[in-house]
Amino acid sequence: MDTPDVTVVIPFSAALDTLPLQLAALAGQVDAPPFEVVIADNEGSAGLAELVAALAPVPPVRVVDASGRPGAAHARNAGAAAARGATLLFCDADDVVDPRWVAGLAAAVEPGRSFAAGCLRLDRLNPAWTLRPFLGLEPGPRLEAPVLQAPFAYLGYLPFGYSANLAMARTDLLALGGMDATLTCGEDVDLCWRAQESGLAMRTVPGAVVDYRLRTTLRDIFAQRRAYGRAQVQESERSLLLGRPVRRTSWSWALRELVRMPLQSLPATMRPGAAREDRVRAAMQYGGVVGAAEGLVRHRALRQGLGLASPRPGATGRALAPGRPLLILSPHLDDAVLSVSALLDEPGAEVWTVFAGVPADGVSTAWDRACGYDSGAELVRDRRLEDAAALAGIRHRHLDLLDRAYADPGERPQDLAELAAQLRAWLTEHPDGLLVAPSGAGVAVPSGPADRTRGAVRRLRGAARALRRRGAPTGSSGVPNGVSGAPIGPLTAALTAPDAREEGASTADAPPRCAPAPSRAAGGARAAARTGAQRLLHADMIRRRRRAEGQGMLANEDHAAVRETALDVAVSAGVDVVLYEDLPYGMDRPAESTVAAAARRTGRSARPVLLAPDRERKIARAAHYRSQIPQVSPPVGVFARALEPAAERLWLLEA
Repeated sequence: MDTPDVTVVIPFSAALDTLPLQLAALAGQVDAPPFEVVIADNEGSAGLAELVAALAPVPPVRVVDASGRPGAAHARNAGAAAARGATLLFCDADDVVDPRWVAGLAAAVEPGRSFAAGCLRLDRLNPAWTLRPFLGLEPGPRLEAPVLQAPFAYLGYLPFGYSANLAMARTDLLALGGMDATLTCGEDVDLCWRAQESGLAMRTVPGAVVDYRLRTTLRDIFAQRRAYGRAQVQESERSLLLGRPVRRTSWSWALRELVRMPLQSLPATMRPGAAREDRVRAAMQYGGVVGAAEGLVRHRALRQGLGLASPRPGATGRALAPGRPLLILSPHLDDAVLSVSALLDEPGAEVWTVFAGVPADGVSTAWDRACGYDSGAELVRDRRLEDAAALAGIRHRHLDLLDRAYADPGERPQDLAELAAQLRAWLTEHPDGLLVAPSGAGVAVPSGPADRTRGAVRRLRGAARALRRRGAPTGSSGVPNGVSGAPIGPLTAALTAPDAREEGASTADAPPRCAPAPSRAAGGARAAARTGAQRLLHADMIRRRRRAEGQGMLANEDHAAVRETALDVAVSAGVDVVLYEDLPYGMDRPAESTVAAAARRTGRSARPVLLAPDRERKIARAAHYRSQIPQVSPPVGVFARALEPAAERLWLLEA
């Protein structure tokens, strides 16, 4: 088949029963331009491919894998990445498009100028007992067909089109970074607002109609409205950070409804014999109230309870640090571009890539080989060139410290001490400078018994070293006796202090000086017991790590090391420091908890700042990292996940 003009993208999850109706409707399109259908499988369905093959639909249908992250937004992005058409049309697997839907919606799209949205028809697929509550109507006479719902202005701001009936040029969608896959609901609102703010006009096409299917079980209705309630609060809080004049959900309303509905509305509608329509109405109303309350707790109260200040609207890079030099610390050769692209073009911005040292020849890891390199040295040399190209025109340095994958653990404290010394020197040259460091976001591996014991020992050693630095005599180099190299702060000391095996033999490795040597049999039994214990501890660690990996990307230890070093230096110098949310790690476990913990440890408040990067420039910069992504147009894998969020999140920890 020749390249189609249009690609219809359908996100798929648990819709085997309804998908055939949608495919039949697409096969019956009238006066449509050449188009294809791409089904983005978000659940890894075993029966989807067989169903499509059995239907043998026309036009042709392709199924692409979109199971890497749950959510319709991720699935639509995956479908858009696989599309061959210049115009993208979005619909859902459980709805039914009208015969002229493709023709009408596609004709309204002009690349670089406009995108299009159609109307939802509600009366053909839904019984009256779900339709009336959905429309907010009380029981009454039969509704006259057709019952249409058109796009409307949301939260008192701009209009949006429903993701079940939306069209946009592929180039425009990619320039906007696609849909925000961090949102589990409301991604269509976010995309349409960003598109209009970028200069695209939204055209409503009344003739492009989709028959929309409502939920029918009380459980599903409640769950959907609960998700809507959470999403509304999340969108309003995010928008206030960006300076949008949106309405805000009231605490007093949510609390009043939470109390009133269980006492008044719900008992009457849930009693035996109550009308089904009344039950549906109560499930919708109470689901929305519960979701709004959860959103208020999660996106407003919890943020403030963690010590994170209230959002300030209109935050930009200039608002973060007007006229101040910025030293952006990028742990690895891509983190600055992926996480703080909005800051890179600020006047006075400088990037230091910390762990950019070239390992010794012959050292190789599984990641090196996965990237197609025989050694770590070859990979790091190429990555340094890629990073230099991505940061072209921006002041940057590659430090010679080794990535944890290549480094000797015993040398890590000295490496971080060297980094701390260089940061102090930079602050001396730039008294009004601002350090920008990673937050260390991501999923943490739960600690086990051995970790907790080792952590307690490390904290005691860190405290002892801090005391020695304050009062112990120093050697000729000016460094306290017993400490090698430049001093490091207590936060870093607690993180990097080697265990007893690295500092010297423990009592388990050698007998006490004055005790008689154990017999060979006793020594063998002790060694066997020690080996067995180590195997048990290792197996426990593997179980905990796999369990954590099931929740998302694990927090990177190199990022945490840079964060703690920057905090040590900032605290000792009495200067401000900024922590940024590491992407893509923060998409699985956001940075609020690590930022709040850092603020508590340093005795500071944390002011959140939301920055909107130039998405096209960010994607272009990320495309230079060819060794890390097998395909760069559009980027895939972890790079695609890092490019999905519409905004970058930072926190200013003020001295």
